[in-house]
Amino acid sequence: EEFLVAWITSNSNQTFTAKKYFDLLYGEPTRKAARDTNSYTLGKMGDHKVVLTELPEGEKKLPLLAAAEAVSDMMRTFNRIRVALFIGTGSGVRDGEHDVRLGDVVVSTNGAFQFNYDASVKAMAFHSTGEVVQAPECIKTAAKELVSRYQASTNALELAILRTTEGYPNRKDIAFYRRPSNEFDILYNSNFTHVEMDDEPCYISCGNDKSKLKARPPSRGDDDDKVVAHLGSIASAYQSIRHPNVRDKLAREGNVLCFDTGAAGLINNFPYLLIRGITDYADTHSNSKWRGYAGAAACAYARHLMH
Repeated sequence: EEFLVAWITSNSNQTFTAKKYFDLLYGEPTRKAARDTNSYTLGKMGDHKVVLTELPEGEKKLPLLAAAEAVSDMMRTFNRIRVALFIGTGSGVRDGEHDVRLGDVVVSTNGAFQFNYDASVKAMAFHSTGEVVQAPECIKTAAKELVSRYQASTNALELAILRTTEGYPNRKDIAFYRRPSNEFDILYNSNFTHVEMDDEPCYISCGNDKSKLKARPPSRGDDDDKVVAHLGSIASAYQSIRHPNVRDKLAREGNVLCFDTGAAGLINNFPYLLIRGITDYADTHSNSKWRGYAGAAACAYARHLMH
């Protein structure tokens, strides 16, 4: 049997979530290439046979090398793979055209590129370390058509996300994937840094006083809880951007809608599509509440893409 599509995750939570979106799970492969230490789950999604694998964390100083080796091993075991879907979470950037919010999805149809974090932050300008890689035209076309379908439907992604909680035995698991209230979607001014207050979460210690918030439409009207999929560029480095002024300048310079860490080092390996659920705004204000829901939203988009 030919497995032509790879689904790549970067941690165990994402792998667990991904399995909920397969139509069929076949289990592990019966054989692998020599010295391939990856773990795989084989399955089917729509008409496509898919290989699911999780990238290793690697040593602290060598995460990019560990990830690149893992992908090379996968390509030796499954040498007919033509495209990879790299699914996970990232940091969103709002611009004049795209009202990116927490829980939304950003898809890299305009390309993905790797940049040097330290040099870029110091110079406040992109220091790219890899060429922009475009997904195959057939995948880009399908991704764009899917966004058009979402615009005509009020809750297609939301209904798919509900699939994640099916069959969970306890409420804690369900709560992890449930959409947080929009009061926890807070975009602060770029010059307002996080205020530490014991162990209080950011939305308590920093508050939501309007003088601290960046101006944007208060809601999406009747579709306030709608997940929106955005098409744009994704920039990846080995470390998360946590400087809002740097974020804004780099985003304008590179037309970037999302900053990511998981894909760094993989961009030149083979054609792939990055799909990221948005969990924060690449600033000093950490927000873990959206991690489960945003990850599920990215998986839901990928599932629809395969059907």
